[in-house]
Amino acid sequence: MPSKGINVYSTNIDTKGGGIDGKLSITVFSPKGDYLKPAIVMCPGSIEPASNWDFYFSSFTSQFLAERGFIVVLWGHRGSFTLPVLGGDPMVISHYFDPERYAIGKSGCYPSAILMLSVYFVDDLERVIEYAYNEVPLVDKTNIGVVGFSHGATYPIIEQAVKQDDRVKLIYAIGPMGDEASLLDMVLGTVPVIGPAIVNIS
Repeated sequence: MPSKGINVYSTNIDTKGGGIDGKLSITVFSPKGDYLKPAIVMCPGSIEPASNWDFYFSSFTSQFLAERGFIVVLWGHRGSFTLPVLGGDPMVISHYFDPERYAIGKSGCYPSAILMLSVYFVDDLERVIEYAYNEVPLVDKTNIGVVGFSHGATYPIIEQAVKQDDRVKLIYAIGPMGDEASLLDMVLGTVPVIGPAIVNIS
């Protein structure tokens, strides 16, 4: 249950990530008070609903952060790496990759980089950051960070590298991962196991 000192609201925002029109589910946790507050965008893993933050990180929830003065923007993905029956969106199961720009690893078994994410995942994160920056009231635009786990820890790293997004000042990545073949890269030793890691952009 939200505490009395926090306003919580949910909305859907339009996105065109990867050239695919869609909507993203957003929940905002905002401390009460008419003053600017730092903001955190929270990214769940690619096959995780946003609500799984509370399941995995019961002591590091959106409410916990809001109670400490942060505006928290929690969002849910469109689709996933899974089949529709497991929660994936059939409209986006066919992933659009751009390995020249959106890749963070390479294994000798594959001609192109393998640790990469669908373009729409990264574009959708950019859209959420834009929403936090421009549309959430009382956000301190000089203090926006991104927190993510698993694939959701990789989106902000790639988004920052590809988009050069100067709105994001800090990334906290918990166990960043790439696609399903990431395990092969880790076994081969071509990509290290990473995390948790803090990247201070500013």
